[in-house]
Amino acid sequence: METTKSLAVKVSDVKKDNWENLTFKGNGTEYKISSKNVQYHPDIQDGNSVVLHFAMSSFGKEYIHKSELMDASKIPNAPTQAPTQAPRPTKDSREQSIEKQVSLKCAVELCIAGNIELNEITKYAGTFESYLN
Repeated sequence: METTKSLAVKVSDVKKDNWENLTFKGNGTEYKISSKNVQYHPDIQDGNSVVLHFAMSSFGKEYIHKSELMDASKIPNAPTQAPTQAPRPTKDSREQSIEKQVSLKCAVELCIAGNIELNEITKYAGTFESYLN
């Protein structure tokens, strides 16, 4: 796995949830390590200063793939950037997407029931969508 970035943090508030996932805070930002990777991070303990190495998963999400202990005196000079996350869609675009999906589903159901022809699905989906707006 190729490291995309590294970040030095002071670990605090280490907790394991019911599924053995590890959560902790580092420089005020909360991080999570899944239960399948916890054994690779023995240095994540309250009070430790560690360097977190991030990698990109096959799903395009950044995760902590390696951690290592470091000298606490080096932390103030280290970058304190939190992992970046993909921007979430705004509520408006999400609502529009749901409206389009519902409209299309209704038109497909009409076609399956034999009430409209296959080539009329998009026309009726557009009509249904205009009712929802």
